Amino acid sequence: MSYDEDGEGYRPGFDPRDRTPTINIGDELKIKVEGVGKNGDPYGRHNGFVIFIKGVGTPIPAGTSKIVKVTKVGSTFALGQLAGDKSVA
Repeated sequence: MSYDEDGEGYRPGFDPRDRTPTINIGDELKIKVEGVGKNGDPYGRHNGFVIFIKGVGTPIPAGTSKIVKVTKVGSTFALGQLAGDKSVA
């Protein structure tokens, strides 16, 4: 079970006590775009873990689901790129 920073709220897929994300480089994950980060990259979450989609040429509207291939995993977020141009209904 995963909890937030103060140990109170449940955050599935991420345990800040051991800082071990539940995703790996090379994973292809379905994420729903939630918005755009401060660097202009769209982002979404997979099991509560933030994934920024790098190298997107055209804006992706919020609410759009995409398949993203994970390219880098940090302790609090991951980077990925679109896996081909796969949209998911």
